[in-house]
Amino acid sequence: MEFRIDAAQRNFRDEVCRLLRSERSAKIIGSTGRFADGGDALAWELYQDLGERGWLAANWPEHLGGVDRTVLDAAAVTEELHWHGVHDTLHVVTVDFVGYFLLLAGTPEQRERHLPAMASGRSFACTLHSEPEAGSDLAALRTTAVPQPDGGFLLTGTKLWSLWTDRCDVALCSARVPTPGAEPTGADGITLFLVSMSAPGVVVDPVATTADEQFAEVRLRDVRVDAADVVGQVGHGWALLTSVLAIERTGLEQSAKIRHWLDVVVAHARATGALADPAVADTVAALDAEVEAARLMSWRCLSDLHHGALDPAYSAMAKYVASELAERIADLAADLAGADVAVPRSAGATDGGFAEWIRREAPGVSISAGTSEMMLQIVAASRGTGAVA
Repeated sequence: MEFRIDAAQRNFRDEVCRLLRSERSAKIIGSTGRFADGGDALAWELYQDLGERGWLAANWPEHLGGVDRTVLDAAAVTEELHWHGVHDTLHVVTVDFVGYFLLLAGTPEQRERHLPAMASGRSFACTLHSEPEAGSDLAALRTTAVPQPDGGFLLTGTKLWSLWTDRCDVALCSARVPTPGAEPTGADGITLFLVSMSAPGVVVDPVATTADEQFAEVRLRDVRVDAADVVGQVGHGWALLTSVLAIERTGLEQSAKIRHWLDVVVAHARATGALADPAVADTVAALDAEVEAARLMSWRCLSDLHHGALDPAYSAMAKYVASELAERIADLAADLAGADVAVPRSAGATDGGFAEWIRREAPGVSISAGTSEMMLQIVAASRGTGAVA
């Protein structure tokens, strides 16, 4: 499908850029650029500045904190945040994933209860899907949601790889409602719940990784949720997840990240004279073309989403292509001695610089929103349908 960016969309992006380039925003971004030494590396104030204008969730209705713009405008905000060096994962998970999920599948009461606070940049959300024994294979999840006489549920299980969980107020959690007398398999009983991260029985422990952003293991021990916290219908979570996860896999976040990474690496190569080497120049030119192609694939997905016709197989391919480029950009940065690249750092941080940082970040790019292997399986399953033509 052909897509075009009209004048109103260009003007909106320009307004966002002016805010991000302001003196105030530059100070916020400059003081939150790295995560080393446990520094508070999230742009809280910048999120709130965007939220006050309704731009943090620009495509949401005004009464829920947005400005009634399109999903393309919302994508422009996410893209510009990454391009300006903001570590934007928490906004992406809160607004683009959990918030958009509630916008599409939540009840009016759930939207009113959660979305305005998310859109303001004062409340954040995480997802609780992956598990120690199941990984990202939701068909194998073991977390249970036992029905109670009053219509509520008690959730028990362990979730892994939840991001910035200690800063989140609510989680979108997948659990299985048992079927009496039957051994649950596949999609049987999978249901989605909104879980308060401060609820009794929720235990959050940090997980040590090579990444700067904080991951956690979340243990749920008879965590009480009410019937009003069920998203969609009991037992129908699988269908909801598969439809909404395709939206998560447009490749937008990944293509925005790698565009910023490559631009920083190329600026370093230019400043050091490395681009004078024909081999380096050829490598950079090829990567630049592929990064731009990945971005265009992502924007085709967004345009299809805007028109209500997103193809899950094509979105999986867009996400896969952008994710796999992250490793190659990290390799190029290391080859060019990119450890000398100047980037904003937390106070007192001592680390190996930009090349070392993106080397640690690159694996997470291919894991987030589903591993590369999962994306290839989705694409392979569409063979013969013409879905990714």
